[in-house]
Amino acid sequence: MATELTQQLTGPELEEYLATRFPTESKTMTTDAILTAAFDAEWFREQFADILADVSVGDVDRDKATAENMMEGFELAINDWLCYHEDSCRSYRELHAKFLQIDR
Repeated sequence: MATELTQQLTGPELEEYLATRFPTESKTMTTDAILTAAFDAEWFREQFADILADVSVGDVDRDKATAENMMEGFELAINDWLCYHEDSCRSYRELHAKFLQIDR
């Protein structure tokens, strides 16, 4: 169960938070003929570092709760992507069956 550790941001604080977490353009994104819009290791390092920085604020109880929430959130994200891909596979199977004129 997730622990509530939210704080409301408004005005310049909110704008700064959003700008650092949701940039409009990655400075480390690379493109080439084989991989288009592939993010390099440095880009991922920056993303993970940003997430990991939230684990320790110096309050043992809060830090423990944040770490637990982080792990739970990671599992939830994995499960969301699993469901997304399972739904996609189901849709492709239905499309394929219609293409083959099979009633599934």
